[in-house]
Amino acid sequence: MRNLVAHRMSNAADQDLLRYASPYSSREMLDQLSGLAQQHALVVGEAISTATVVRMRDVADAPHGVATDFMAAWSRTDQDGVPC
Repeated sequence: MRNLVAHRMSNAADQDLLRYASPYSSREMLDQLSGLAQQHALVVGEAISTATVVRMRDVADAPHGVATDFMAAWSRTDQDGVPC
């Protein structure tokens, strides 16, 4: 079975790929992808008669970390100015 669970997508190429992969989905439903809320996803495919937006359950033991500041980590250098 070909089924897809798609979370928020803003890239037009990714959205086009999903449209191609899910001929059963309405264009209006797929147009909502870029505005999906956190923990929400669009489910499409042969196992479901109509594309549906679902909310994923909360994680029982969610991590308590903070998001990494990638720009700071990637631009870090050692004392000689060499990227590390």
